[in-house]
Amino acid sequence: MFGSNAKEDARQAMLENQSGTLKFDIISGKPYQLITVPVKAPETIGWIVMGFAVDGRLADQIKQLTHLDVTFVQKTHQRDWQLVSSTSTRELSNLLVKTVADIYRQKLSLHSVDLNGQAYHLKIRSLHETKDDALLVVLQGSVEPFTQDLNTLFKVMVLLTFIGVLIFAALIWYVSRKTTEPIAALVNDADTIAMGDYEKEIQINSTDEVGHLAKALNSMREAVLQRSLRIQRLAFNDELTGLSNRLAFNQGVHQAIMTHADSQQKLSVIVINIHRFKPINQTLGRDFGDDLLRHVGQVLKQNVLGAQDMVARLDADEFAVLLQQTDQAKATRYADKIQQVFERPVSVQGQAIDVRTGIGIALYPDHGLDEESLLNHAETALQESRAKKSPWIVYNTALEID
Repeated sequence: MFGSNAKEDARQAMLENQSGTLKFDIISGKPYQLITVPVKAPETIGWIVMGFAVDGRLADQIKQLTHLDVTFVQKTHQRDWQLVSSTSTRELSNLLVKTVADIYRQKLSLHSVDLNGQAYHLKIRSLHETKDDALLVVLQGSVEPFTQDLNTLFKVMVLLTFIGVLIFAALIWYVSRKTTEPIAALVNDADTIAMGDYEKEIQINSTDEVGHLAKALNSMREAVLQRSLRIQRLAFNDELTGLSNRLAFNQGVHQAIMTHADSQQKLSVIVINIHRFKPINQTLGRDFGDDLLRHVGQVLKQNVLGAQDMVARLDADEFAVLLQQTDQAKATRYADKIQQVFERPVSVQGQAIDVRTGIGIALYPDHGLDEESLLNHAETALQESRAKKSPWIVYNTALEID
């Protein structure tokens, strides 16, 4: 029940709230929430005023809705700002009353304050305000739970970043190893090729771009190897007959001399010329002449005495034979054997042809101590053989005088 003063206050509140809406007021120094309802029969014959005290129950109900602490603070003409009710602790509520007074004077509805060493956000709303009275509701929430969430989020982000960096580093290491190691191996293989070693085959272990590059480099290596072998064959072999050429024959004689120098064993250099080859080549054709040269080369090669002996084509119709560990008697027997082979007509392209040869012989060390002198003396003996139409001639110094 309201006292006499309270009834007057309620009547005044009723007159100000004729619309029937909810209103807060301070009556006899205590805050209430008032609602007025008209009594009609059918005209308005009175008003019913219902008042509900603003206390802890209301604060608890608002907290349940907002999940924020709620504090009611009032001021009257008789007393300064004082606490009405609050869902916070007593100590925190008293600190809040002092803070609200300053904030209210600054007319701030939203404010951040530090209460008892902890940050809070305040939302202030005026429920009733006159010249002397005021009723405020304060919604306050601690910032700490949010900052804790942010700190946790920050730590999670740092951890995820660290893990991401590790994964990225591992990925870079894997990609670089997968890419750079095959490329480094290809560089080494290219260096090997550049140094002239074309025999080592490049390993192809993948089908990606590096594998294609290795395959291309392998093809290039094989092509260079084949060209190198062909150049080597052209440099030391006669392309027509497959026998050694003059350069290879000179090297072979030089090596044989080095081998026989200490033992003083003899070796023979024999030069053989085909008589009438030029007319045969002109009459029967170049192809026929080439086949004849091949046949003569095979006959000479098949009749050498040992595996270390050597047969070469020196010129168009001139051949040379190196017989190692051979004295004059063995050399002349070989010359006789060649003459006997060519006493019978040979068959070339299905046509029998009579082949005659001239042979010159020079012996190491009797007729020369190096490959040039031995070959020159054998050719001198060959010229004497052709001039005298002799089957073979062994070099002697008298031939030089003639």
